[in-house]
Amino acid sequence: MAAILGRTAILQIAKDGTTPATIGQMTDLSLSFNAGEIDTTTYSDNGLRSYVKGNRDMSFDFSFIFNDGGNAPQLDVISSWYNVQGDDGSTPVPGGILDFKIMLEGASGQMSILGDCFITSLSYSTGEEDVQRVDCSARVNTLTSHDWLPAS
Repeated sequence: MAAILGRTAILQIAKDGTTPATIGQMTDLSLSFNAGEIDTTTYSDNGLRSYVKGNRDMSFDFSFIFNDGGNAPQLDVISSWYNVQGDDGSTPVPGGILDFKIMLEGASGQMSILGDCFITSLSYSTGEEDVQRVDCSARVNTLTSHDWLPAS
C-alpha cells in the first residue's frame, strides 16, 4: 500500500450566509476524531472492564502565515475567537460560529468535510527573521457532510 502524500490541504471559512473562501498561506492542518468511552463493567465481567462507544467529536488544528488585511478568511478566524465579524470587528457573531470546508487530496483521492465550528485556541508567534504565524484550534459544532475515506 502506497503512502498518501499531503499534496493539497484546503481549509475554507465563511461567516453565516457568505461564500466560503480559502485560508491564505496555511502551513499546517491536522484533524482529530474522538469517541467517548462509557464504562459498562459489571461483576460478571470476570475482572475485565467492559465499554461501549459514546458520543463522537471532532476538532482540527491549523496554522497560517498572517497577512495583515490581505486575506479576509484569516481575519474571520481571528474574529471568531472574539465572537465578532472580521470585516468590521464590531458586529457580534453568537458563539463565534463559522462555516468550514476541509478538502484533503492525496494520491488515492480526496477527503471532504463540511460543517460549522468555533475557534477554541488562538496564538501568535514571530521571531527575528521570521514571519508572524497564527496557530488555531477549532471545535466542530455541526457536521453537515463528510467523505472520510479516500477513493480507491
